[in-house]
Amino acid sequence: MLASLRATGALCLLLIGSIGGLFGCDKAFGRQSSDELARSSAASAASKVEAPPPGGPMTRFESGTVRAGSLPGTPLRDPTREADLVPIKIDGFEIDRAPYPNEASRPELTQGDYAGAIAQCESRGKRLCSELEWEHACNKAGVEAFKAGAREWTLTDGTDALAGTRGGAGQGSARCGARTTAERTAQLGFRCCRGAAPKSAYPTPPASEPGSLGARPLELSLDAMRKALADVKELAAWAPSFQPFSNSDADAALRKGKRSRDGITAWTFLPSATAWTPASGDELIVLAGRSGAQALVAVLYPLGDGTYAHAASAILREQDATVALAQRVIDPTPRELLWTSCYGCPNEGGAIRYGDDRRVVIEFR
Repeated sequence: MLASLRATGALCLLLIGSIGGLFGCDKAFGRQSSDELARSSAASAASKVEAPPPGGPMTRFESGTVRAGSLPGTPLRDPTREADLVPIKIDGFEIDRAPYPNEASRPELTQGDYAGAIAQCESRGKRLCSELEWEHACNKAGVEAFKAGAREWTLTDGTDALAGTRGGAGQGSARCGARTTAERTAQLGFRCCRGAAPKSAYPTPPASEPGSLGARPLELSLDAMRKALADVKELAAWAPSFQPFSNSDADAALRKGKRSRDGITAWTFLPSATAWTPASGDELIVLAGRSGAQALVAVLYPLGDGTYAHAASAILREQDATVALAQRVIDPTPRELLWTSCYGCPNEGGAIRYGDDRRVVIEFR
């Protein structure tokens, strides 16, 4: 009835405007007082503010600091593309809970190119999400909510032929921190965000020069070594009394096998604090020393915030054991270091190996 009265009233106003007021509209035909019109306008405005966003529900994330990238040593991680958990400040934003069109009654759109994704989001008063926003939301919501569908476009600076993508169900991309790219003409999914244009860019991962691959001496104070061990929960108990092995200690490991440095031409010996770059983008440190009555070999990842993460470690419980570190002279590879607590003795030495899956293991031979 109300809809009918309003339609009649609107018709009267049109006629008045058209024929100079020959007809009037009384209360019976739906004319509203100024108070009624004000209340109607307020109700209309309120309904617009409270209406759900186009395309379904969104999730709000407040501004704060996020740690971009992934933990070094994560299987299938690409260290040339993924940052080492670098802290980055981002502004608050809202993100669609599901890929476009973000509607329960409609399937996910997986046939959109990069330019089309930007246009579709803008048509709804939103914008394509940045990769930092996508990654932060994925970490908070859980990767299962983000990886099941197709790969998704993320906002990318520049005009290169490739644009950033995230997610998807592939073996290498089914992680929140995984970064991939695709031709801008590829047909993928996407989600939209709302908020101020993002100011923070993804941090540039460290690059390693080809000539820097392998091992080299590391200048690190005793306090810095102990702090590095203390940062790693698996090794924190060994940190307070840790003492790196000296050259004399390493020589003792060789003498135990009745050998000396001069007689071992197949190895180049390394100090007990060594920087190791087994592959481009992956920087590690190797520490060998004593803590109490036990010998320790620890391989650690330096992180972007100045702390360290565990890569691999070995504890030798033999009384007064010492360790020598080395790399091969014949057929050397940057992906392998050698260690021994008794040169030539079975199961008292081995290799520190960086595998194809980008994980580090300490082997006994």
